[in-house]
Amino acid sequence: MTPPILLAIALLAAPPASRAKALAAKKDADALLMEFGAVTPADYKDADRKAVALALVQGAQASRDDLNVAVALAEKAAQLDRTAPHLTLLAQLELGLELRGDAASHFEAALSLAPAFPEALLGRGDLAMEEHDYAVALAMFQRATQAHVPGAGDKLLQASAGWTKSREAMAADLRQRAAEPPTIQMPAAPARDVPAAPLDAGSIVASEELSRVESDHFVFTYSESLTRRGGGMFSFEGDVEKSLETTYAFVSSKLGYERPVKTKVVLMDKNEYAEKHKGTGQANAGGYWNGKEIVVNCGLKIDRDFTVTMIHEFTHTVAGDLSGGKLPRWMNEGIAENVRLAYVGKKGIEDPRPVLSWLKRKNQLPSVRELDGRLDLLRRDVGLAYAESTLAVAVLLEAHDYDGFTAALGHLKTQSLEAMLQSDYGLTLDALDEAMTDAL
Repeated sequence: MTPPILLAIALLAAPPASRAKALAAKKDADALLMEFGAVTPADYKDADRKAVALALVQGAQASRDDLNVAVALAEKAAQLDRTAPHLTLLAQLELGLELRGDAASHFEAALSLAPAFPEALLGRGDLAMEEHDYAVALAMFQRATQAHVPGAGDKLLQASAGWTKSREAMAADLRQRAAEPPTIQMPAAPARDVPAAPLDAGSIVASEELSRVESDHFVFTYSESLTRRGGGMFSFEGDVEKSLETTYAFVSSKLGYERPVKTKVVLMDKNEYAEKHKGTGQANAGGYWNGKEIVVNCGLKIDRDFTVTMIHEFTHTVAGDLSGGKLPRWMNEGIAENVRLAYVGKKGIEDPRPVLSWLKRKNQLPSVRELDGRLDLLRRDVGLAYAESTLAVAVLLEAHDYDGFTAALGHLKTQSLEAMLQSDYGLTLDALDEAMTDAL
């Protein structure tokens, strides 16, 4: 709601741009806010509107000792002249007031206008690091590296190390759950279409007696602390089902393969999910494939970002089927990333280039032979290994597209990796390294 005094001012003619410049020169932030706090873009011609916005920015920068005034001035400046620098300043000031959600939104708005704006890339990346959202941090610092922003390379390595640590914690948690099957027995609720086959050993679902609900291609069950309930829970199930069926259709079409069995999906209570993944990048994820089932975080909104995540995770299940589970990890992660990127309209041959080109310039680009070792969660630079895995598979897809790649996966059932690469692509591992370097 507009304060009465500002509303009264708004009824008068908007003060001229020359007045804003004069107040900014005197660093009179309070007067700037009082006189210009209720103006609108329609009050000025373009040149004057931008001049007033610039004066407000100067006032905001001069009043950092009073962040409430500074944020108000920066917000008005961004309203009058919506540019990447103005939105970034607003985000930076909001962080001083611990308005993290608003700051993240304004950093991202700045990047929508100027995708390579250095301060916004670093600011959003630093904020993501503080919140242990390493996937976002990696994306921001990769883009900053591509833009040759000073210090971005070091930040990228730090984000990669954080990602690795979070994956290690997640992997340890999964191994512990597999070693210690849950013993809590939940009462069964009425269910429809209950499949006869029991759950796989090691499933994180509490009991075979839990209710199950089937869609065309998925079987939904519940984690040990979650009971099925009506109303919102049924609505949530429906949203997850729609997202996963969209995932199924896209991945199956892209890879030319439909799974012969329904994929198990575990809906995990948001508190249980948060506790199990506290302090890791996985804490903010929509879910993941644990080798037996897709685990869904019931604490997050089921939106396009969730579907994008599921595209990656479900691709793992299909790639495992096609290869009989014999594909190397770098190939598994690489195809999952390429399919995910295809869903959002990007190409795997292009997306990893910033970070890998930076490593190439430093003569630190590893061989494809090293990738599985880096992806076993024991190396600090697993995030870089994901990027290189994406590029390695992208090189293969450029040669024979998805049809050729899925056929090659099938050959892994009876051939070694080296034999398959030679027979299907005419490549040795060394030659694949060279092709990847050429792609950069």
